[in-house]
Amino acid sequence: MGYFDNADDCLKFFGHQRFTCGKGVSQPCQLRYLYYFEAFYRNKIKSPAAKRLRGIQFVQVPNMSGGGCVPFFEIYSCRGLDIRKQFTYPAQRQYSQKEQGVIFLLTEQQKQGMTLQGDVKILFKHAGFSNKVIFRIMFNTAFIQRGNYIKAGKMELSPEDIRKDKNKVIPEDLIVYIHFEDFCEVCNPYETEIEDLCQNCVEEIGQETLNEWRSAKQIMTEHDFPDKELGHQLLAGVDP
Repeated sequence: MGYFDNADDCLKFFGHQRFTCGKGVSQPCQLRYLYYFEAFYRNKIKSPAAKRLRGIQFVQVPNMSGGGCVPFFEIYSCRGLDIRKQFTYPAQRQYSQKEQGVIFLLTEQQKQGMTLQGDVKILFKHAGFSNKVIFRIMFNTAFIQRGNYIKAGKMELSPEDIRKDKNKVIPEDLIVYIHFEDFCEVCNPYETEIEDLCQNCVEEIGQETLNEWRSAKQIMTEHDFPDKELGHQLLAGVDP
């Protein structure tokens, strides 16, 4: 950022420099985090946030076995290489592709017993002999859009290889909705600065994470991002 003023132009430039076909970053989760960086760079997100999961909905049903699947999901908390399983929503029944979708609703006890914050990975699996992974999604709770939900189509789910199944396993029009509620009714990552977070949020998020955000903000403030003129010097011989 600096030479280009938005993530889309950065991605196009990188793609054309990396491959003649223009394909650069293609993994959905990597793309999601690049747009997170843009939001952080523009100071649209001011602080980390904690959330609670309300439920998940599939529109359309994957075909993992016998024209449907027996879905369940696992939630992992991710701090670098420290990845820990936080919750498992058990398989309930076989869903057929003739049905309109799948709904996972959490009980009040499940919601209150699990707070999500920071980087989170959800693995969706098909219950069977090997509990095969259907797809996965990774996100950061600070960047969940207003309205407290994530909407992801097939092209926004990982791994990238699910796009190559010719829609035989994952329907082309499959959509995943992940619904959340706020851990705190006072603090808001779009408006609340780190130093203004309430004590409940400070305790839930933790000083280690807060200090990481402070350091990242300081780096962004102090870094001398290149303007167009300097960008041309740095990219001498390259046509953006």
